[in-house]
Amino acid sequence: MTAAGWVRGFVRATVLVAVVLVVPVAAGAVVGGTGGVGVSVCAALYVVLVAVRAGWGRALAALPVIAAAVLAGGVLAYSGAWVALLAALAAAAGAATVRGLGVPALLVGAAAASAPPLPADADALARVAWVLAVGAYVVLAARALRLPRVVPVPLLPRRVAAVVAVVLAAVVGACALLAQASGNRYGYWAPAAAFLMALPVPGLRVSRAALQRVLGTAAGVAAGVGVATLGVPLGVRLALAAVGIVVTVAVPRPLWLSVGTTSLALVLLLDPGGSGLVVGELRLLATAVAAVLVLAGVAVLVWLVPRLAPARGTPAT
Repeated sequence: MTAAGWVRGFVRATVLVAVVLVVPVAAGAVVGGTGGVGVSVCAALYVVLVAVRAGWGRALAALPVIAAAVLAGGVLAYSGAWVALLAALAAAAGAATVRGLGVPALLVGAAAASAPPLPADADALARVAWVLAVGAYVVLAARALRLPRVVPVPLLPRRVAAVVAVVLAAVVGACALLAQASGNRYGYWAPAAAFLMALPVPGLRVSRAALQRVLGTAAGVAAGVGVATLGVPLGVRLALAAVGIVVTVAVPRPLWLSVGTTSLALVLLLDPGGSGLVVGELRLLATAVAAVLVLAGVAVLVWLVPRLAPARGTPAT
């Protein structure tokens, strides 16, 4: 890519981040304070990911499902029903690969896992309405920025998709159980990471993508903790987090770099006044746990799928 191409990519990424993330988050802060920010981030992030990975048309179609998932994830957070919900969404995502809807279904699951807990005195309908409003805004912005309406993906045979559904449900369910047992507010990173690791990455096997996510997380956490412990002013730290998000959008490959800049941003944003060490350690641990379980699931698929459909070949692992 030429220098001009890099500049255009970063300008486009900056506009996308400003329009799609900063505006909804700022509005959420005004309307609902800290809680509004969390819901806005969750809604905007996963709707824009669906728009980028599957097309804005599918993001629009998925809006009601994402709103329901964010509500259910918030109401059931860290309960036994939450574990069952995430496992069921994982199974649905595996089954959806038959119709080429695996990507949006996986991101719906990640949204449910990441949804901020709903306070007992909060209005459930207000949360649904806010997620729908933020999502509709993001879809309109994605269309205005000329993202594709639909991104085609390969379909899986029914028998293979059924096996993927069972294995994915087991992996995500195990991650959710561990998150529940940890009793930590950031435990959701494990099942959310499992959903994200299952997303297809063109030209990269699932197992290699999982390893790159762990390496990228470690690098991003180390960089974030290093910046935080140097006593860098808060404004500079927030600016570095914004740059990290822009780099994530502008440079999606290699995967480890994209994950690393995301981790850097999260460490600086989730612990703006501290060292970032606790947040970083938790994110790294959750990612590593998810990677181990995803790799175990991949191993099962590698062994089992050729025996179910040898004529169609094996899935990318």
